[in-house]
Amino acid sequence: MKKYLYFIFFLLPIFCFAAGTGDIAGKVKEAKTQQPVEYATVMIQGTSIATYTNEKGSFVLKNVPVGKYKLLARKLGYAEIVLEIEVNEGKTTIQNFKFEEQALKGQTINVTGNRAIKRETPVAFTNLKSEELKEKYTTEDMPMLLEGVPGVFSTSSGLGESDLTIRGFSSEQIQILINGIPVNDPESQVVYWSNWTGVSSNVKSVQVQRGAGSSLYGSGAFGGSVNIETMGTGNKNETILRISGGTYLSDETADGKGEMEDYQPVNYNILLRQNMYLAKQKVGISAMFERKGGDSYINGTNYDGYSFGMDVDVDTKKHDVKFSFIGAPQKHNQARKVQDLELMKTLGRQYNRNNCDEQENYYFKPQFSVRDEWNINEFTSMLTNVFFTTGQGGGKYLRNDRFDPETGEVLTMELTEDRTKLAVGRHARWVYEHTGGENGGVILDGYDPESHTFNGELIKGGTNMSTGNYVHSYTNDSHNNHIQIGLNTYLKNNFDLISTFVGGEFRRWDAEHYAEVKDLRYYNPLEENNLGIYRKGQRRYDYDTVVNNLSAFVRVKTKQEICERFYDYISVYNDTYRMPFFISGDIQYATYTSEVSENPIHIFDYNTGAFLEETFYQTKDMTEVDTDGNIVKKFADDDYKKTFDFISPKIGINVNYTDEFNIMYSFALAHKEPRVSDWYDRDDGPDAGQEYTTPNLEIVYEDLKPEETVTHELGIGYITKKYTAEVNLYYTTYSDKIENMTDSRGSLTVNAGKAIHKGIEVSTSAILFKKIDLQGSCTLSQNRWDDMHYDKIFNVSSEEINGKVVPFTPEIMGNISAGYTLPIKKDKSSLRMTATWNFRDRYFGTYTNKRDQIDPVTGNATEVSSELPYYMTTDLAFKFDTKIKTKKVSFRLDLNNIFNRDNIASADYTTDYGREDYLKEIKTMYVVPAPEFNVFLTTEITF
Repeated sequence: MKKYLYFIFFLLPIFCFAAGTGDIAGKVKEAKTQQPVEYATVMIQGTSIATYTNEKGSFVLKNVPVGKYKLLARKLGYAEIVLEIEVNEGKTTIQNFKFEEQALKGQTINVTGNRAIKRETPVAFTNLKSEELKEKYTTEDMPMLLEGVPGVFSTSSGLGESDLTIRGFSSEQIQILINGIPVNDPESQVVYWSNWTGVSSNVKSVQVQRGAGSSLYGSGAFGGSVNIETMGTGNKNETILRISGGTYLSDETADGKGEMEDYQPVNYNILLRQNMYLAKQKVGISAMFERKGGDSYINGTNYDGYSFGMDVDVDTKKHDVKFSFIGAPQKHNQARKVQDLELMKTLGRQYNRNNCDEQENYYFKPQFSVRDEWNINEFTSMLTNVFFTTGQGGGKYLRNDRFDPETGEVLTMELTEDRTKLAVGRHARWVYEHTGGENGGVILDGYDPESHTFNGELIKGGTNMSTGNYVHSYTNDSHNNHIQIGLNTYLKNNFDLISTFVGGEFRRWDAEHYAEVKDLRYYNPLEENNLGIYRKGQRRYDYDTVVNNLSAFVRVKTKQEICERFYDYISVYNDTYRMPFFISGDIQYATYTSEVSENPIHIFDYNTGAFLEETFYQTKDMTEVDTDGNIVKKFADDDYKKTFDFISPKIGINVNYTDEFNIMYSFALAHKEPRVSDWYDRDDGPDAGQEYTTPNLEIVYEDLKPEETVTHELGIGYITKKYTAEVNLYYTTYSDKIENMTDSRGSLTVNAGKAIHKGIEVSTSAILFKKIDLQGSCTLSQNRWDDMHYDKIFNVSSEEINGKVVPFTPEIMGNISAGYTLPIKKDKSSLRMTATWNFRDRYFGTYTNKRDQIDPVTGNATEVSSELPYYMTTDLAFKFDTKIKTKKVSFRLDLNNIFNRDNIASADYTTDYGREDYLKEIKTMYVVPAPEFNVFLTTEITF
């Protein structure tokens, strides 16, 4: 019976308007330019009668029942218009609209080709405006401002150390665009948010697209995309000063030097922005400078950074051109994901395993871009981004360190004569064998090639590094410098029934990578405390990479006219009720070529402390014995070059059943190429991770394949002026998932198998009594391993993995926010109060969903779940807006995690080789604690 009631409900509008009718027709234009506005919604309020304007701005509503109505016209970016009209039987009522722009042109180029449109694009997405983001931002990185977006999981271990996932897909599989320019590292595919510190305070809007293939450019949007538009320029002359700072509640914690200290972290940022507008020249200029620094909630994670940039917008009759520059030099210390759950009880939850003087990340990555929006004619436009980036810097840390779990002290290796002699002797033997000894090379002092002894000690094997055997501690300084040029573009054409986008992207990335050895500590009986130090040692690696990304795409979108012709053709529906629909189809071809070139490394004599003239290549010189017993080079030049290409299609439909209610479906097939580090090992060469020996002693090579996802998605939306609700259901088959694993065959990087990601995402918002606003979201997902390619994987049987939760992202997430705005009419001020509740659960920190809990006294292991405790915070914010003479002033007080819940933010499954206890060299689960109660105060003044 219920299904018939639904049928009657959907047919009711048809019968309600069956008697005496007339028509409504008109045009919608821009008030300033008198240009027609296409795709504007025109509807009769309180009914389901609606249509869209065509490319000429015209609309017709046929067979409207006689009566008086309120006719509404609206489109994103324009002020909504409502007019009273009267429809008479058998006549056509003419009503025109003139739109006033709500967002002033010239503020920024809206990269619409890469942005979804409500009720048109068949993609699950969330838009965040600058006002919403300003309500959240204090000093944190951009990912933390996305908390509450369905399907998005954001986490941080300090300033510059943030990350996010979408629908269980890691950040390497999510494309991040800033003003339409991809900023993912082409090699690692990671976005290092520490290099984009100015984005958080410089954002106009963010669109988060969830699901495969939702970006036009490249394969980056494998699991989704985040499209950030910065502030750009405006049409006002104004100065903005913003200051924010705060502190975290903290317990006594280990300082990394063997002592406990009262850790009181404070961090802050100061922003100054100057906007200018030259009205006659139609030129907007905006310059900004930001200083960000201080300590985060984990000990030893201080940040010291700047951000500066300039935007220039030039608006002509045919072109809107934006010149942009942004840079953010910074240095900061890291915690990494190595907090021990048990040690947090004795060393404090803020202790940092890596807290020592040697650790520091430092980088400067300026980006220059020119973006041109060319309005060729009323039907055709072209958008082009040309960009250039360069990066200088890297990271330092203490390598071969020791960690004392009793005191939390980070120490250097203990020096002994025998261990030093053995390490240096192995290197001496390697140098002798590598250079041919007396026949053409070098014999290091103390090495006897006949007896293979070094200073009388028998040396059984040689090695090219004395730094890789956990004998000598030193500072590792890794450098990663690059230059990148790129262009992405598309041409949009509006035809009678469809719009087309044709374009592509090209990026070339040239990078150099090398790791310097500094302050190498060794045993020297002639020095105080038997400590000798070489200020410089032999480089651990030295190689260059070139990555070329090339993609081309075609997108076709239907227009309103195709709906009208469709309904006219089938003529089975009553003309008073037509459901506009939009069909969108993409197809993309992408090719990626990566090439590694190793550079010669000068040999260092660890016995004398001097560099030799002789050089070697880290893996290029490796040899092996062929089937004929000949010694040949292990790798050919072509082994250092990989090309991956693929075609990715996507198609979907969005049906607007009424002006409030719509439903969409999409299908997408997406691919993701392996990273450079997946197929090239700095110590073992190309394809080392794909080579292993079977139980029958057969050497097997398995080529890495691109990862693949197939996604089906259904979405339902409901929107009115005061209430919105969206529900999205998705089912994604994730095949050939690339994973790093260790088992009896060694350390491998392989296409591990298949996982199924499925779930439901709900978001809603409402306005009550004009002063209360509510927002909420909920994500219920299941990310499970489905079928593994190997009998054993992650050092366990595949049967123990199949059906388990894919780790490192929660399956349940919820967010509720309630705001109340109290106007103070006396001085036109307002007070706003906001309460936010966040919840997440079902987060596992290991592949088997279990971990060993080891008794530190007996050493006995008990198998327990690796699921983290549920995460929950309650936050309060109070904001006061007022005017002091002509200055706009706002004050905001944020009280976060007010119940001081002891949350864990995230986990990692890894090994700590420097420990001095029962967990040394054992893989286990380490965690990152979330901040406890913290307070921030933000002030903004506009002159």
